[in-house]
Amino acid sequence: MSISPPPTDDHHESLTTNQLIAIRIKEERMRHNLSQQVIADHLGMDISNYSRLENGKVEITIAKLEAIAEFFKIPITVLIPHRSDNITIYNGSYGNHSTLIHNYSDQNVQNSLKTVIDLLKKHLKK
Repeated sequence: MSISPPPTDDHHESLTTNQLIAIRIKEERMRHNLSQQVIADHLGMDISNYSRLENGKVEITIAKLEAIAEFFKIPITVLIPHRSDNITIYNGSYGNHSTLIHNYSDQNVQNSLKTVIDLLKKHLKK
């Protein structure tokens, strides 16, 4: 099964990266016709905390993001939003875009993106 690249998120400019990830997770869950409870159980979370995660109310950890991607059998990069003028990460191919993470002003977002890039580098070496 081939996975198409996710659309750019330019129309969601006012949303945080975490909120955009939450939207992607919800879209993926709905695409598979699954309840929040199924995903919450897989992650070992109660439904209320998972609901908050999926609604972008809590920060998602890299570990949770990896577990969700693994559950759906998709690359983690499918869940990570990209903005056409900042950074593009898709299917492990990030080219020279890692230098562009500095375009994000939030230090937490920069750190999260660096962590994801490091995970992708490790994955590509396997």
